[in-house]
Amino acid sequence: MQTGLQPPKVRMGVFITLLVIVPADLIISVFYPIEYFVLFGLLLDIIGATLIAVPDIPFFRKYLYCGRLKIAKRSLNVVIGTPVVSSPVPEKSGIYHAQGGITGFEELTEVFSHATGTAHDDEIVAFMWPKDNSASVKIETTSGEILLHPQRVENRISDVIRDLEGRWRLNGILVLVSGFTHQSIIYLPF
Repeated sequence: MQTGLQPPKVRMGVFITLLVIVPADLIISVFYPIEYFVLFGLLLDIIGATLIAVPDIPFFRKYLYCGRLKIAKRSLNVVIGTPVVSSPVPEKSGIYHAQGGITGFEELTEVFSHATGTAHDDEIVAFMWPKDNSASVKIETTSGEILLHPQRVENRISDVIRDLEGRWRLNGILVLVSGFTHQSIIYLPF
């Protein structure tokens, strides 16, 4: 199952940032004048601002986990009352084939798995979004059927989207702050 690109956890973001910045700082300090720290800082600012904006850029939505999940959440309104399955079922009519029509079906089923607490070997094969919020979301797994309240599922999807977008932005802020630090190095007395 191939899903969208997830941001690194903040600790890993710090590690990656330090892994790139420290050798670059050593190279700049040995081979170039100190003014090049400003240029390197500006480059880091551009990268940081890009990381902050990535979840909001429509082009990247289909490649990012949070963007694909957002698209899938919006497309749930299209499939109201219709069973959504993971593989085509030609002999049955009225069934919506998810992989052909819903971007982010894999991400959506992962969130359903976490919301329902299904085991790793238990695969979600279909779900049906109810026509109104008084009914339950019917999730069919390889071992049985699970019913969830739609609001609980929507809240879980929103929490995952918010968490992943926050991680992208936090990593961007980390790179942005390191860029500002590099730009201010030139003003320190040596």
